[in-house]
Amino acid sequence: MAILAIIAGRGTLPVDIAQAARQGGTDVVVFAIRGQADSDFSDFTHHQIDLGAISKTRALMVEMGCDRLVMAGKVERPSLGDLRPDGDALKLLGKALTRGDDGLLRIICAYFAEAGIETISPDNFIADRSLGGGVIVDDAKVAALVAPDIELGVSVLASLGALDVGQAAIIQQGRVMAIEAAEGTDAMISRAGDLLDPAANCATLLKMPKSGQDLRLDRPVFGVTTVTMAQKAGIGAIAIGADSVLLADPLDDIMTACRAAKIALIGVETLPK
Repeated sequence: MAILAIIAGRGTLPVDIAQAARQGGTDVVVFAIRGQADSDFSDFTHHQIDLGAISKTRALMVEMGCDRLVMAGKVERPSLGDLRPDGDALKLLGKALTRGDDGLLRIICAYFAEAGIETISPDNFIADRSLGGGVIVDDAKVAALVAPDIELGVSVLASLGALDVGQAAIIQQGRVMAIEAAEGTDAMISRAGDLLDPAANCATLLKMPKSGQDLRLDRPVFGVTTVTMAQKAGIGAIAIGADSVLLADPLDDIMTACRAAKIALIGVETLPK
C-alpha cells in the first residue's frame, strides 16, 4: 500500500496536508523536525527526526513503506554546528555548497528518489489552498493604483530568481523598498516598516515563486500571520502569485483578515519565467 511521508516544519500546514491525504484514502507517516515542528501529530503515525540525520530519516521512510514525500511547514536552517550532519548529509551539503536553498532542496529530492521515494507537491492534497487571478479584496479601491508597482515587483523577482534570491518584495510608488533574503517574508516586512512613507501611495507586498523554482520542494506560503505583519508595517496591498503560492490558511480566513486590515488582495497571473 502506498504511504505518504510528510516532513513537517513549523505551523499547521503539515497537519492540514496529513488530514486531507488521509481523508482521500492515503496512509500517512509524519516525520516531525525536532525543535521546529510545533503541531500536534498524535492522530497520525509520527516520528521525530533531526535535520542532520538524513540517512536515518530515509532508512526509516523505507522501513515504513513510504513511496512519496511532501515537505511542509516553515524550517529555519540551523548553523552547521547545530545541524550535526551525518555522513550522507555532509556529502549533500558539499554538493550544494554554492547552489543556494533551491539547489540544496533539489539534491535532497534526488537523494530520496534513489530509495524510490518521490517528492511531490503539497497541492496534490490541498488543491483549494491557492488564489485565483485578479482582484480578490479591494475595500480601499487601491488595486488599480498599485498595478505599476506590482509590475515592477514581478520584473525584479524575475531578474533575481536566477540567483536563487527572493520570493517577496515591497514596492511603494515605483521604489523597491525591500527584497526578501534569507530572513523570510515576515522578517522582511518588519525591517521595511520604517522605510515606508505614509504620505505616499500605499505600499504593496508581492509574494510569488522565484523564476525556475521547483514548486514541489519549496512552494511559497502565505497566510493570515503575514496579513497582520503587513497591517502593522502600513502596507495597503498584497499581491500573490495565482495558483502558485500555497495558502497556510483557508482563503476565506485570509480574505476576512484583509478586509479587517483594509488591505487589497490581488492574485497575480503573470509569473516570472
